[in-house]
Order: sequence, then structure tokens, then C-alpha cells
Amino acid sequence: MRAPLAALALCLANLAACRSGPTPEELYVLRNQPRPLGPVALRDASTKTLRVRVWADEGHARAVMGWQVRFHEQVAAANPVLVANLGLELEVVTVRPWPRDGGRGDLIDDVNALMAHDKGDDVDLVIGLVTPLSTFNPTFSALGRANVLGRHIVMRSTDAPEEMAAFEQALRKASAEARADLYQARLRHKETLLLLHEVGHILGAPHVFMDRAVMSPHYDPQQDGFAPESLELMRMAVAAWEPGRGVPRETREAMAAHLEQRRWPGWSDEGRAQYARAFRTGRMPDEAPHEPTSPPRAAEPASKPAPLSPRERVAEALERGAPDEAWARLTPLLDMSGHDPELVNLACEVQITRDPTSDEARAWCERAVAARPERPGPHLRLAATQQRRDRAGALASVQAAEARIASLPEEERRPWYGAVAQSYQALDAYAMSARIRDQGDPELARELAVQERDARRAAHLEVGQLPPEQEPEFFALARALLDALRARDFAGAETTRKALAARFPAVAGPHEHMCIAAAEQREFAVAAAACGDAHRLAPRAPKPLLALGMVAFARGRPRQAIRPLEQAIALGEAPPDAYTLLSAAYRATGQAKKADALERSTPRRPE
Repeated sequence: MRAPLAALALCLANLAACRSGPTPEELYVLRNQPRPLGPVALRDASTKTLRVRVWADEGHARAVMGWQVRFHEQVAAANPVLVANLGLELEVVTVRPWPRDGGRGDLIDDVNALMAHDKGDDVDLVIGLVTPLSTFNPTFSALGRANVLGRHIVMRSTDAPEEMAAFEQALRKASAEARADLYQARLRHKETLLLLHEVGHILGAPHVFMDRAVMSPHYDPQQDGFAPESLELMRMAVAAWEPGRGVPRETREAMAAHLEQRRWPGWSDEGRAQYARAFRTGRMPDEAPHEPTSPPRAAEPASKPAPLSPRERVAEALERGAPDEAWARLTPLLDMSGHDPELVNLACEVQITRDPTSDEARAWCERAVAARPERPGPHLRLAATQQRRDRAGALASVQAAEARIASLPEEERRPWYGAVAQSYQALDAYAMSARIRDQGDPELARELAVQERDARRAAHLEVGQLPPEQEPEFFALARALLDALRARDFAGAETTRKALAARFPAVAGPHEHMCIAAAEQREFAVAAAACGDAHRLAPRAPKPLLALGMVAFARGRPRQAIRPLEQAIALGEAPPDAYTLLSAAYRATGQAKKADALERSTPRRPE
């Protein structure tokens, strides 16, 4: 809301310049503009780190586009406050989908489900991101719950489309960009406060009767920090925190005694008793939120809120396999706030689902890149539209996404490495994928490594045989060769093999594969040409030699079969079939003694 705020600043600095005072819209902005959080600080050598694993259920993943990056941004905003106040920071080590659709039920049940799903023995905190509410609710307990002095948190998204509708109504004279700026500022403020609030509960802080404090039970845009009394308890927990175990029992008892003895009016007697009991028993307090001392300053919700948010309606249509309906639902949002980068990204995603090869998909994804060029996500979506028609362009887009990861803060990079590595592999750029995949999720890195191994075996290409930038073209041709062989289209396969030989003259693998496949199908002329090239490029590979001997023998030329079969056996890796064929070739050419001697030395097949 830059223009009204600038006018208001001029009025306050020089009354003669604006005798009528602030306009109603300017005052509305002041009431709803979030305060900066503080104090803040950067980590140093003394900062304690809590390692965090994150799970997002299916409802959250559907409703929150790019939830992995969104959560990393939430942590990045909260960490400077935690460092300044507690000498503590959160480090996200893994983000994973949670195969569960939890609906919009009781968050305590969600905490229990998360604890059953992941005990968190190898991390400090486990956080579950669960299905968002469909209506605006400023109460923190409706948006998140934590196992007090435990290690598990669940949180919902804080998106509130009703707030945006209220801004549209109250700020009609403002530009759409200014309204969106205010909404986004409040959204990030709420997200950061929610995470700080739930971490406060994990570290033993109860709710407080202070509207501007983080531990207030209701959201308020004027909230800007922790109350000193909350920090006293939280620092006791941080000082005693044991990695992978949390707060030890003796510290829990000391914190319960401190809470009982500290007669501060910011805590209710009931809340104090519940938390002291929770410290000792390890059970979550069944705490009803306290009423704040004044109504929360939140934008008025729409008079008849929709059961699902507009963006959830789009996601629901996509989930049902109705991308045209999703586009119809998204179009009015774009008409209203078409500059919103997240909406433009959503438009790109919907158009990709409708038809990734369409001009509309590419155009919207190009707009998404223009709207957020500094983020890797839009570049990856653009690559998806280019993959079938412009693989070189798609590869360039993925490389652009990788370059953007390097420019992000370190704590935001991890979730993107896996996505970029997967995109490289979708384009057959396996060496490029291998370069970065280990910087992402370890489990995903292992899956990608297996995929690369299988692809290289199928294409007969070893690591390092080609420069990384040449691998996509090679794998595309090798795949075309395999498809032609499966279809028994040997003429097409031969054309592709010649293209491989011309473009990659030093790689023997595809020639060997075709040599063997053609020989097995008794396409002897094709097999002879392919086997000859394979042997020339890889003279110590036994399979082409064995195939050459089989082709010669099958053509009624046993004498021509002898030399390649003898060479295959001399390499020491020939299968028993080589001995059988060579023995038959010896007998067919009158060399019975050689045949008898060879049969005595033939390796036995394994039982």
C-alpha cells in the first residue's frame, strides 16, 4: 500500500500539505499493516540448532502450491527472531509428502497421528503441515497445535481469501497491486507468527493476555515479539535441550515449579496450572484459548464465506481430473489479481495439466518466469511446457532453475535440488542430475541413482563416456533404437543406429544391443553390420563376437564362425553357449579332436 502510506507520511510531516488528514483508506491500511518482528539477529558459533523433518498431508499439498519452498521461507523468517531471543535456529533437513488426507478435524488428533507416523528419533522436531481451513479464523489454536515440551507440531496454511475480499471492498480506490501487497505482507506475518507461536509451546510457553505478544491466543497484525516472561521459560528449555530427545525430566520439573511460583498476571491461573501439569506428565494441555484484552485486528471476513477457498476450488477441480473447470474457476481470480505471482504460477500449472504442449501453457509459464525470475519454480514449469517440442530449451530452463537455487539463502536450497535433479533426468541429462541430487533429500537421491543406473544399462552408456551436455541427445536416440527393436522394425532401428554411429562414433553400446537383438530375431544381415561395428569399437567385449559366430554358423558358414567364437572364449568371459557353438563349428569343419577337447573343458551351467 505504498501510495496511501506516502500520502499519510506527507500529512504527518506537514499538516499544511494535507489539511483534511488521513483518508479512511489510509487509516484502514495502518490498522491492518503488520508490525515488523523483533529483535532479530544472525546466527553465530554459539547458536543451537534444532533439526526438523517436515511432512505435508495431501490436503495441504493440494491447497498450497510450492508448499516445500513456502515452508522454508517460513523458517527463514522465523529464525532471526529465534536467534536473537533464544540463541536458537531451526534447520529443515527433510521435507516429504504425508500419504494422508486429514480433513479439517481436531488438530490434537493430527498431532497424535503425526507422532504415530514419525517418532522423530533422528531429528529434534517433526512438523506436519495439514489441510487448511476453508474460512478465516484468527485463533492460533485453530491454525496449529504443539505437543508442549515435546517434539511434534502440526500447522495449517494461514491463507485467508476472505481477507483479500475484504481488502477489495475496503480499498476500492487502491490499485490491485497495492491490495495484493497488503495481503501478502499479512500472510507472511501470520505464517511467521504461527511457527514462532508453536515453537513457543514446544519450549514451554503458555498463552498470554497480551495482544501484541507472540503467545497471544489470537493473531493480531500488531504482534511483534515474545513477552519477557515467556522467554524466561523458553530459555530454560533451550539450555537443557538434548539433541533427538528434547527437554529432560529434571528440567520439566524445574520449569513447572518456576511457572507455579511466577505470579505474573499475563498468565491465567487455569492456564498456569494446565501447563505445569503438562510439564510433569508430558501430556498436551487441553487449553481453551483465552479471550484477548481487545478484539483482534483482522480484516472483516466476507458475509457469506465459501466452503472452500477459491484456490482450493481450483485444486479440487484438478484433483478430479477436470482441468477445464479448474481454468474456469481460476480465470476470475486472474481478472481480479492477474499480477499476483502465485496466481500466475497456478495458471501455468493448470494450463500444463490441460495440455503441456499448448501455446497457452507455454505463454502462462513464460509470464510466471517474468513475474518471479529469481525463483527456480517458474523455470521448472516452463521446462515442462518445452520438454516435448524444444528439449534444448527445456534443458536451458532447468539450468536456469539450478542457477537460481545457488542464489537462494542456504536454508532454502535443499527442497529444490531434488526437483531440479528430477527435471534433468526427465530430459535424460543424467550426469547433470548426478551433480546435484545428493544435495537434496537422501531418499530421493537414491531413487534417482537407481533410475540412472537402469537407463545407462538399457542404453549401454557408462558414466563419463560422453560430455554431460551430449547425453540427452544420445539417450533420446538410444531410446528410439530400443523402441524400434521392440517393434521388430529393423529398418527403422538400422537408420537410428547409423545416426548414433555418426553422432557418437566412439560409443559401442547401442551397436552391441542391436547386434544381439537382430541375431536373436535371425535378421542376419542387420546383425552382421551391427556386430561388426560393436566389435570394432569394443574389441574386448565377448557378446558381439559370440553374435558374429552365431550369425556365421546360422548362415551355413561354420568356418567363418570359428575365429570370432575362439576370440570370445579367449577373453575369459564367454558363456557356455560359446563353447557349444564352437564345438559344433569344429565338427562341421572336420576338427573332431578339437571339438572333443573343447567339450571336456566346457564350463558347466550353474545348477
